[in-house]
Amino acid sequence: MGNQISQQSAVESDTQSDYFPNPNSYDTGDTNPNKQDSDGNLICRSAIVSDEGSFRHTFESTAIIAITGTVTFTNGETLVTGSGTAFLSELNLDMYLRKTTDGVQYFAKIAKIVSDEELYLVDPYEGTSGSDGGTRSLFRIGYSGTGASISVTGGEVLLSPGTSATGYSVAYRDGDYLPIRCYGDLDISQRVANQVSKFGLMSEFTPGTAPEGQAVVIFDGANNTRAIFRTSKQATIYQDTAFTLPKGFTTAQHLDWEIKVLASECVLTIEGRIVAKHTDKIPGPYQVLNYGVIMENSAVVTSTTLSMTVLAFHNHDVVQIGNSDVGTPIKAEIIRKPGGFVFGQKNTASTSTTLVYSTAYTAPTSNAQRSIKSASANDAAAGTGARTVRITYLSFSGTDLVGPFTEIVTLNGTTAVNTINTDIGVIEKLEVLTAGSTQAAAGVITLYSTTGGGGSAVWSIAAGATDTESCHHYVASGKTCFIKSISFCTSGTVAGNGAIFWLTRQEPTITDTCERRISDILSVPGITPQTTTPYPAEIDVEGPVLIRGWCKPASGASYVNYLSFNYNEEQ
Repeated sequence: MGNQISQQSAVESDTQSDYFPNPNSYDTGDTNPNKQDSDGNLICRSAIVSDEGSFRHTFESTAIIAITGTVTFTNGETLVTGSGTAFLSELNLDMYLRKTTDGVQYFAKIAKIVSDEELYLVDPYEGTSGSDGGTRSLFRIGYSGTGASISVTGGEVLLSPGTSATGYSVAYRDGDYLPIRCYGDLDISQRVANQVSKFGLMSEFTPGTAPEGQAVVIFDGANNTRAIFRTSKQATIYQDTAFTLPKGFTTAQHLDWEIKVLASECVLTIEGRIVAKHTDKIPGPYQVLNYGVIMENSAVVTSTTLSMTVLAFHNHDVVQIGNSDVGTPIKAEIIRKPGGFVFGQKNTASTSTTLVYSTAYTAPTSNAQRSIKSASANDAAAGTGARTVRITYLSFSGTDLVGPFTEIVTLNGTTAVNTINTDIGVIEKLEVLTAGSTQAAAGVITLYSTTGGGGSAVWSIAAGATDTESCHHYVASGKTCFIKSISFCTSGTVAGNGAIFWLTRQEPTITDTCERRISDILSVPGITPQTTTPYPAEIDVEGPVLIRGWCKPASGASYVNYLSFNYNEEQ
């Protein structure tokens, strides 16, 4: 990606907002827990926030903002330090940061702000190492090629891919998973052959790369009365609807474009009129979609500009209201963000109480740079076994636990590979992301406590598995986990080969804390199908905490015990 952008031609906005909740405002203190009356009804005296994570940008500002002080970046590291900086007052988690002398393509998303002189990025910094001034933006931006540019003037952001055969221009922000809505007020000065512009939601805004998930409007070719609505869950399998703009509109006019991505359909509207609806090949429920615009050339073209006055993203936290018979008050049910499920299995051959962990886990007590390697040479970048592993972890910050964060490591067989991040604390999960023909780990893959395969084993993925397969979940500080149901069974083939199961909690940031049971005792005899116990009044567990599952087999026979739980999580 190309040129450096001037301080008078970037995509940025003021830190203040007229919207509630303020997208630039983050709670840095303790929050009060939810309270219930004797009948289990929520007691609340506050506004109901239903658009958490939403964002609206109207491009009033004219510059990337230079921050105070000197900032030190290290290539390949997430830690950024400052001297004379004011990170806490000048930056927030909606922003991207780069070293001023690096190109615009090196803007990196801020993950956490520790102090006025210390913060962490979501991904390792790809720019050059060194100390310099810093600049911030509310967008990831980039452009390359003769005449390519991004500028802000007169309340509009202007993008041009230039005239080169490989020119491009892109501006986007990190998004979320459905249900979401993307809105833009935009026009294209002229439509030309050998150029494609896209507006909407995509899993990747990388030039020359087809995204996995998408819901976008595609402007290709010279006809300014036609466009394509494309949706997909996989890059090579998508659904296209070619349409003519309604009411005689053209793409050279400023029009309101809106894309809704729901669980069952994707809908495109122009000026409030539905022009396309897809229900077949649409993004999956947990595909993260970013939002923005990208313009790309495939041959030498004449100059074109896409101008946009508004870009908005709504991340819906649904509030459902259902009215019943006369005399009964209206009831409101808040639908929380889905959290996921936790699954574990344990082979047993005795009646001893045991954790439902497929492999042993030793919880770290401090942050460190760690390393990972396999017992098999086939677990490597071009091997038949596991090729890449994602480490999901949380970091210690004083008495708090923050995260989760992730790092993806490419394996090198029996040679240890060091992590890039140095703030890896406790581990939520290890999972194989990509693999060769075996589609699983060829050997035991182990995460070590220090670099170079040194120190002690923290956790491992068993040979033939794709993750740690353990009933285990960390809840970060300031968050609450709501356990909805617990499922359990055994592989025992006779009635006596059963087990009892339960969940516990333990604070990971305090030394020598006792483990406490948080669920009832769940019993299953042998030869019984999976049993699920739902909890209409969810089990709520406040972080920082480690939740894990236990079992006590009923006999000394050799069989496998399975335990999982479903949860939602909110802050």
